[in-house]
Amino acid sequence: MTSQCYNVFLAMSTFSPKVSFFLRGGCSTGIHSDMSFLFGTKQPEFEQQKLKANLRMSITRIQQQKSKRTNAIRILRRQLAELMNASKVDEARVKVEGLIRDTAMLQALDILILFIELVTARLQVLAESKSCPPEMKEALTSILWAVPRIDGVPEFHAIRLQCALKFGKAFCEMAAENGELSVNEKLVEKMSIQVPLPTTCVEYMEEIAAEYGVTFDAERLKREDALIPDGRSLVGDAAAVAAGGTASSATKFVVPPIIVPKDELEARLLALKLQ
Repeated sequence: MTSQCYNVFLAMSTFSPKVSFFLRGGCSTGIHSDMSFLFGTKQPEFEQQKLKANLRMSITRIQQQKSKRTNAIRILRRQLAELMNASKVDEARVKVEGLIRDTAMLQALDILILFIELVTARLQVLAESKSCPPEMKEALTSILWAVPRIDGVPEFHAIRLQCALKFGKAFCEMAAENGELSVNEKLVEKMSIQVPLPTTCVEYMEEIAAEYGVTFDAERLKREDALIPDGRSLVGDAAAVAAGGTASSATKFVVPPIIVPKDELEARLLALKLQ
């Protein structure tokens, strides 16, 4: 078998200097195990089907996360009701902030699923475009922005790789930093690390108390001498103030609006913006 291969490569040596070099240096030990230096290494390319498969699988992963988070929220609401029933209002006030953040993340996952469905439905348009289509920019950049912010979805990294192969690494970096303010405003708001307003915390506690039929003294938390201080400012506001801006400037985003929805998915997105 080795002699037959040698004869084939000997015939090829008259056309390729690389093969001649291979015969001179490698035939004493048989066929070289690494042939990539002869024919070159194939560079990765954009694969539409691979992107489609990872988009669909990511939806499944997110839905699993939603199910777990929904169960955790249900348990936490029951625990808060038990604390209020035991007159441990201050402890309940602390724990309700976690409930608010989990609820916001649950809403963010719903938004993300909607954007993934939109990209999947218009994948052919994306595949035939040299640059990101304007009507898909918000959805695609929102997905890429969420990649480092959501754990447990390994398909996100494959999606980011395919987008980098299609539109370039700079596009993915821009989306991750929201450099062109194209990421959905509600998604940014729901996934931002922030301290809930005291009034929001009280409203959640009143709702839970009514749901489980327990007594809750809301006035105790509304007083100025409440144990938990006012936490209305965002965690990121300190940086904005230090830079000479105002606290509210850290949360303002401008997102190009959808004027007339072209299909059912855009209609759902428009309804989401108007909520």
